[in-house]
Amino acid sequence: PPRSRASGMTAGIRGGVLLAFLCASLPLDTRADPAFTTERTLEEVPPSSMPGGVSAPVEESHLPLYRAHALAALDALNRARDEREGVYELGDVLEARTQVVAGLMVHVKYEAVRGSETTVCAAKVWQKLDGTHQVTSNTCEERR
Repeated sequence: PPRSRASGMTAGIRGGVLLAFLCASLPLDTRADPAFTTERTLEEVPPSSMPGGVSAPVEESHLPLYRAHALAALDALNRARDEREGVYELGDVLEARTQVVAGLMVHVKYEAVRGSETTVCAAKVWQKLDGTHQVTSNTCEERR
């Protein structure tokens, strides 16, 4: 049988009263438990950007935070190359920008080093919500 409009309102009022009761019963001096902090301090968190927009380059002091993204790109670069050419190792992370997506898209510029040869590469690495990384583009621009 269809519910009347009055019975729907009654259920809504009951839910609202229950919510108000639960909120009123919480202690007012509740403080955050320090055990639930993240691994990074606020000083280490890179500047945020507008959702969908690409941030300005992160500060040089924050570049080590993006080493894992550069390593994911370097791994993809090595898998795409012929093993006989040799394996690239990660040099410096030169630049990083972030873009908020369903997770975080990191635009990272890094050095790929093989012997005395240094190649500068640019990659987009998607850090998914589950914490895994997927390289969506990876190009090497120049040799120094």
